[in-house]
Amino acid sequence: MSDDTDDGVSTGQQGGKVRRVIDRYGLEAAGEELERYWLGEDVDRRSLRDLADYLNRRIVRAAMTDAGLNPLDGEAANTYRLLTDDDVTSGERTKVERHLNRAGIDVEQLRKDFVSHQAVHTYLRKHRGVSLSSDPEEPPREKAVNTIRRLNSRSKAVSEKTVDSLRNQDEVTIGTYRITVDTRIVCRECNSQYDLTEFLQTGHCNCVED
Repeated sequence: MSDDTDDGVSTGQQGGKVRRVIDRYGLEAAGEELERYWLGEDVDRRSLRDLADYLNRRIVRAAMTDAGLNPLDGEAANTYRLLTDDDVTSGERTKVERHLNRAGIDVEQLRKDFVSHQAVHTYLRKHRGVSLSSDPEEPPREKAVNTIRRLNSRSKAVSEKTVDSLRNQDEVTIGTYRITVDTRIVCRECNSQYDLTEFLQTGHCNCVED
């Protein structure tokens, strides 16, 4: 069990989770790269979420390289996608997990080492001492979207675990499958309906256009 909280603050090491995984995977240059991309120094500025994904892909590549897999260009990024993307089928995810396990990679620990955008933010501010002149808190609608996405991901994970458990007990029969979680919102005034996250991003229904 990691002693790092989700916001990147560690009780075991100054600098938090990001600092720890940088050290663990030998990614010494990653700290400077994260800072450079966040500030947009001679490069297109990237969001904290992009930076978290960037570092997580670097973690996967380092783990695969250390295990002797020698990943080709794009292979580590695709492996990260298969491990984390909501649209990946259980069969695809199981296949890549087994591939990594056979190479001696602890997939559970690898997942624990993935960092969040909050952890990256904490690392940049508290460990590297950098901040943007306009570094606002997460906008309310964006925060709500992220909350819904986390809940949907959790619901999907629980559903997959339930189906897999029943299938292993021969209670249900199904081939390779994919579970989707679709939360929708319906306006009773204009009868329009939307995917909830899309509605939150748009901020209004068709009543505004009437």
